[in-house]
Amino acid sequence: MKKSIVLIDYLAEKGHIPFVKKIISILEPKYDLTFISSEDYCRDINYNKSVPIDNRLFNYSNRKEFIINQYKLIRKSKTLLDLNSIVIVLAFENISYSLATKFWNHRHTYLYIHNNLEKKRLSIFFLKFINRKVNFLVFEEYIKIYMDKSFGNKSYLLPHPLNYYQKHSSKESDYIFAINADIKTEEFGYIKEVAYKENLKIYVKNSKIEEHKSANLIIKNYFHDYEEKLRNAKYVVINAPYNYRISGVLYECLSLGKRIIFTGKRGILYDKMINNYPEAFYDIKNLKETKRYSSINFLKEHSDNYILNNFNQIFK
Repeated sequence: MKKSIVLIDYLAEKGHIPFVKKIISILEPKYDLTFISSEDYCRDINYNKSVPIDNRLFNYSNRKEFIINQYKLIRKSKTLLDLNSIVIVLAFENISYSLATKFWNHRHTYLYIHNNLEKKRLSIFFLKFINRKVNFLVFEEYIKIYMDKSFGNKSYLLPHPLNYYQKHSSKESDYIFAINADIKTEEFGYIKEVAYKENLKIYVKNSKIEEHKSANLIIKNYFHDYEEKLRNAKYVVINAPYNYRISGVLYECLSLGKRIIFTGKRGILYDKMINNYPEAFYDIKNLKETKRYSSINFLKEHSDNYILNNFNQIFK
């Protein structure tokens, strides 16, 4: 008989849909799954064993209302749980979850940590006081080490699943793909110089700046062919100034074996990634290629089977 797992997503963020679907696809062959989230999100995920909760609890007009609704939502979801099930929370807000689960009796609860450690001081304070019976799931070893030192809850390492498994493209195109790049910086000036010298176009994806199109520079808020653009780019420019969170775009690039150029502020994530995968990263002022990065090890460490085996070890 399969063990029962309840997957809950309290935030129902559109950007997390691929992650949620991937976790379901990894766990479904081995476990009996139930998915709980908003009515709309359950439709988006489209899993046959879903328990939708009224959309109104996911709506809010300000931060205070958001936390109150999250609190109500968490308390509501508690009434839907079987104490014998494993509970995996795919996304949550720190303050509401800490308050709503103060007397949480469910011993087999696991929370995925996304950007929860990059919040403001008050939010982190509440995160530290989440019920000790609750466990954390983190994406990187260095984050686990930090959690073990700073929090009283037990934490487990579970690599982030990947959307792309293809090795680097054999048909790289004549362009640079810049994601969330600030085009007004000195660094972007260097990128334009490289593009000019190597006769490359620049595509910029940034939802916060005005769209633009010229012979060599195309700026869009959204690319419908995003995956294709990413796969075939000669260089990918990333702005990910994170410390204790990962970048989905960075993981996509590493899985595809791309040449990566970091711009903007460098956080702990950058230091760790450049230490682990030095051949993948390029200095915009010196693009000399010594040894091409291979994604083989990264793909192995983030494969569906590897993640499932980690889940199995945790749930023994």
